[in-house]
Amino acid sequence: MNNTNNILDIYKFVVVNNNDILLEKVEININDYIIENLENGNKLLKKRITITVINDIKKYNFSNSIILSCTLNNIPVSILKYSNIMKNIYDLINDGTTIIKNTIMNIKTIEINISGFHYYKNLGISIQSADSNKTLLEIIKQCTSNNIFIDMEIKLNNNEVLKLLFQ
Repeated sequence: MNNTNNILDIYKFVVVNNNDILLEKVEININDYIIENLENGNKLLKKRITITVINDIKKYNFSNSIILSCTLNNIPVSILKYSNIMKNIYDLINDGTTIIKNTIMNIKTIEINISGFHYYKNLGISIQSADSNKTLLEIIKQCTSNNIFIDMEIKLNNNEVLKLLFQ
């Protein structure tokens, strides 16, 4: 493997004349794949899907998904839950009015701590929790509206891995 550009050299075999085997070199950028070790000793390279357009997110179901990694402005987020990432973004914005202006969430400007609402005292707003699909849309909307760079990898319930890049 060439460590300077994350290229992995692998070989596929092709049977040629007289049952000779030709090993053809294939270069693979390991950043584009997730390597899954199979029970029989084989390895499956699963292509990462990179999403940079908000409408493309709506094509996927994020219910029961797992966040594999997330950075906000190149700083790693330690608790990989949608609600926690949203809270981190709100803390970066640090202005309730700006959040309300760009939100898709149900937000009230009074303190409410019932019916799924959580009050953010520092922002002066109460935000109702939502499912992972809506929360992810809110995360991306706030990042794009407030110039916050997000790099996130999510494993879907069907084992597809998505890489989200937004600012």
